[in-house]
Amino acid sequence: MQEAGRLFERYQRLMAPNNPFVILPEHTDVWELAQERPFLMQAIVAVSLIDDLPRSHRMCKDVMRQLGERMLMNSEKSMELLQGILVVVNWWHMHLHDSQQSTNLIHLAMALVTDLNIDRAPGTCSQMSKEVSHGPMASKTPKAATSDERRALLGTYYLGSMLSTSFHKLEPLKWTPWMSQSLEVLERMAEYESDVFLVRLVNAQHIQEEISTAALTGIPIAMTSQAYAAQLDRITVPPTISRLQYLLQLQLANARISLWDRSFQDLLDDKSKHSQLQSRLPDIWRFVSAVKDYADVYFSVPVSEYLTLPFPAFAQFGFAFISLMRLATMDVPGWDAKCMRDHLDFGEIMEYCSSRFEAVEASGLDGLSIDNDAFTRWAQKTRWLKQFFDSKMSPETARPLGPTPAGLEKKMRISGILEDVAPGAAAQGPQGPTPPGEGWMGAMGMEGFTYFDEAFWNSFNVGDFDFGLDMSAG
Repeated sequence: MQEAGRLFERYQRLMAPNNPFVILPEHTDVWELAQERPFLMQAIVAVSLIDDLPRSHRMCKDVMRQLGERMLMNSEKSMELLQGILVVVNWWHMHLHDSQQSTNLIHLAMALVTDLNIDRAPGTCSQMSKEVSHGPMASKTPKAATSDERRALLGTYYLGSMLSTSFHKLEPLKWTPWMSQSLEVLERMAEYESDVFLVRLVNAQHIQEEISTAALTGIPIAMTSQAYAAQLDRITVPPTISRLQYLLQLQLANARISLWDRSFQDLLDDKSKHSQLQSRLPDIWRFVSAVKDYADVYFSVPVSEYLTLPFPAFAQFGFAFISLMRLATMDVPGWDAKCMRDHLDFGEIMEYCSSRFEAVEASGLDGLSIDNDAFTRWAQKTRWLKQFFDSKMSPETARPLGPTPAGLEKKMRISGILEDVAPGAAAQGPQGPTPPGEGWMGAMGMEGFTYFDEAFWNSFNVGDFDFGLDMSAG
């Protein structure tokens, strides 16, 4: 129990500020929490073992077993389970034993939100109406929604929506008037400083979801873009709680990337619109500026804090990565890709990203001796992808492409990014595995990078892009 208390203190001090959806007051008694909400306590301890990844890995497996038994075998439903899921999902990228569990957990969280009847105003659910009509509860007034319930509902929406806009992995909870009301109540009551950030974080993500799902048929892109931009401009970053400032700044920058990303996406897919390039250039430049703004904030986060930074920050980086790659490889008459790369070079960003990942394990966060090579392994993959990109953009000057990182080659072959090489046959050319020709580069020359977004990146980041963890270990 002494170690659990130490890890809980670490969570409260270093990690809880990054999770405004689950609030545990400063005076929380560790013993009482472990007795009254053991699953939540177990989830907190598991994700707090940032200095001992193998052990955290094992503990998270046990968390999943407990969740499966209590929810699926015993049909339990409770706020404790929901809050525990939100804690684990917020840091799933380093700790879950199976990286595909993120979507499973979000679906379980959405099921709990519905079963606990916190997705709507008290007294409006069909179950309540049925019970009232039969008499037993006719004289009872529905209990008021608690702030914890509102936060958990909005956290479930936020994480699901974030996965949807970044990777198109699932269908999140539908936005409802009750969610809007919950935001208004939390903002008005402001029980905690973090509630102010929660409201703005969720509002920004809701706007980004609307942007990503908006139908543009018959409506000029510039008209809708300016309307969404005005909404985002109204969301400001409060000058308190530095960690949440990072998250809100990243969220707003990512929403703007999603907004201005639309200025060129249809140019990639529809040759008949290539003539519109010149009129799109101002918005394309806004996209470049949005990516630069995101990168500036992302790289301002101290390397040591990567160990406590929640998954949304890295998911958003993945989305920005794909969008920038698409623009950097766009093949449209009149488009000067080299000029764009002079202002914002994809290769340089990925190289810097890789070097920062490599520095995490030795960062000495909180004076800890870190046994956690997750970021080092991810750095190997991002650096390889950077070289892969260079080999396509400037084959005459690109460095030889080294061995494909473990686990990545199989995924790329399944996705069609790399061709199979017969056993015993040498790889073609000096750059290792040879990507397909027609069908990968295609008639447009760059369609493979567009393909990354739909098939490769979805699987790579939320599947095999798992920070290099050996998912079969432990």
